[in-house]
Amino acid sequence: MRRVRRGRALRRMPARTGSRIDIRRTLRESLQTGGDPVLVRRLAPPRRNPGFVAIVDGSRSMAPHAGAMLQFARALVRRTRRARAFAFSTSVRDVTEQLRDASRPLGKLGTAWGGGTRIGSALAAIVAAYGSLFTRDTVVLIASDGLDVGDAAALDAALRAVRARAGAIVWLHPHAGTPGFRAATAGMRAALPLLRALVPASSADDFLRLTERISTPHG
Repeated sequence: MRRVRRGRALRRMPARTGSRIDIRRTLRESLQTGGDPVLVRRLAPPRRNPGFVAIVDGSRSMAPHAGAMLQFARALVRRTRRARAFAFSTSVRDVTEQLRDASRPLGKLGTAWGGGTRIGSALAAIVAAYGSLFTRDTVVLIASDGLDVGDAAALDAALRAVRARAGAIVWLHPHAGTPGFRAATAGMRAALPLLRALVPASSADDFLRLTERISTPHG
């Protein structure tokens, strides 16, 4: 999370370099050098902490991989209050609080787990119900193999709605690290132009290297 800082905050804080001089600290330091401001202290706006929205595909085709994706989502929401997690199949469910409480079983997710995949309608439902989550400081993590029984045009429209609000969309694909992998499904072809990155997500090392694959924008 430290490596995925977003744009600059408005409030300025003490920093080694910065465009504005911290007059108070500079004058205080000058008392140690006879009133001469030998050490000039500066102010700069720090990077803002990011928010995260993790969206996990729980469809039948994701059965071998969805457990690891949920473990990753659990670690994320337990690490920061600025993260939300959703599971989806033919419908969507907010699973943030269930994942955040380690003593609480996830329970049955109904049509949000184990069925077909309607990625576009799931994303559209999340944007409609939780639109305030998506800001320029938000990284959206979609964990899916891209196999979609819905309309590719609906996925394209939903991804564009997310991209217009969020800072970045990163797609975690369980097969992206496989030699010869190509994003050949209609859903993935629709998604690729709108993604910050398409990254492998099939092992613990893949998740640990995730931030290395995300280029952090400025501003």
